[in-house]
Order: sequence, then C-alpha cells, then structure tokens
Amino acid sequence: MEDGTLNEAVVDEAVRRILTMKEKHGLLDTTAADLTEEQISQAARIPGSPENHELEWQMMQKAATLLKNDQELIPIQAAAGEKVLVLYSLGSRIASADFARERLVKEGLLPEDVTFESMVLGNDTKEDCIQAAGEADYVIGVSTIFSSAEMDPAAESGASLAVLDEVLKAAHEAGKKFVFISSYLPYDAARFSDADAIILTYGSTPMRELPKGKESYAVNIPAAVCGIFGEFTFTGSLPVDIPKLDEKYQFTEEILYSRSN
Repeated sequence: MEDGTLNEAVVDEAVRRILTMKEKHGLLDTTAADLTEEQISQAARIPGSPENHELEWQMMQKAATLLKNDQELIPIQAAAGEKVLVLYSLGSRIASADFARERLVKEGLLPEDVTFESMVLGNDTKEDCIQAAGEADYVIGVSTIFSSAEMDPAAESGASLAVLDEVLKAAHEAGKKFVFISSYLPYDAARFSDADAIILTYGSTPMRELPKGKESYAVNIPAAVCGIFGEFTFTGSLPVDIPKLDEKYQFTEEILYSRSN
C-alpha cells in the first residue's frame, strides 16, 4: 500500500468480508479466555483424529476451485496401465500424490495398476521432467508460490515455474493433457492459462512422506488430485480477481479470471 501497488480500499474490503463472516458465526464474541482447560486439552488431542481428517477433507472438497476445464477433461477416467506424472515446485509436497493414489485405489476410482510418478521441478531435473512428461498419459503440475517475484522465470525464485513452462509445452507437443494445481496463492494460474485444466486449493503444507498413524497432515493437494480423478465434483468459487501478466511477468490492470460472486 505504501508504494501504491495495492489500493488500501481493496484491503479494507477484504478485511470487512472476513470480519462480517466472523460476526455472522459469533466468532467475534469468543476469546481464548472463554475456553476451559478441559476444552484446550481436548483440542490438543484431536488434530490427527479420523473425525477431524474427514472434516478437513470435506472442507477442502468444498473450497477447491476448478478454474478451467477444457473439453471437460476433469474428471479423468484413467484406464488400466496408464501413467500419471505429478511435478512439484517444492519437494516437501512430494508424498501427496501417493496419498491420493492410495485413497483412489481403495475407493475403486482408480485401477490398481495405474502408476503415479512424482518428480521435483528444477534446473538439474529439467530434462528428466520433460522426458517423463512425454512418456506419461497425464501430466499434473503443482505450483506453490509465496510472492509475485516467483512468477518471473528469469528470477532465481522462479526457476521451478520456468521448468514447468517447458514441461507444459512438451506435454502438449506430445499430445498429452496437462492439469495445473495452484496449491497456495492462486495468482500463478495466470502463468499457466494454457493448461487444459486449472485447479486452485489456497493452502499448502508439506507432506514429505505418507502419514503413519494418528497425526496431522495436509489435505489440499491430495484432495485436488482425488477430485481430478472423480472422487468429488468441484464447487469452490474464486475468492479474488486474478490479473493478466505482461511480457515481463508483471500484473496488468486486465483481469484474466474474475472473482466469483
């Protein structure tokens, strides 16, 4: 706001929406002092409970947004023996695809011999990622950005998305479908508007390995992958306007995707 990049009125409107929802649900009348020791103790015991994981899953299913779906690609009906390539901009999310695959197979939504290959995007893995994209039947690219600086492929922080650019191009040249998952800030959807489908999940937490036992874990990326293969119908709405990028990867005044009402 100080340098004029962001209008103060936009921030005010966003805060007002949050406070209005909190007031609607009585959250402005509740403080930590209202909680008993028993309630605090109980809350500390249940982050990894099956009930809470199921609630997390339901919330993510309602929040995840299918922003683009050319030729009704989603849901994908994968055939026996097909191969899915999942590419991550951050290696700390890499177990989420295997988590989703196990769930889909268990639910009978994915043939057991459909394979998932997960790779991390980087300059040192670029050629391997491109080759793998040509060999896969479906390519899913997962992006996690924390600032607009990461949109520029020339910047050090934009290296993974620069590789993903080349993978998308290679996948299309090979006649393969490309699904883009924005796992945190949704503005990277403007970088991959050429994807056949775009899904937004709005929150990303690491899943370095498959969960074991009673523990907390991130559901946003696995839920998106499960939605891609038909576990649920996407109903989430886009909460912000996503501007178009110029040739220097700077946001313009033109809106590429408009906030849903």
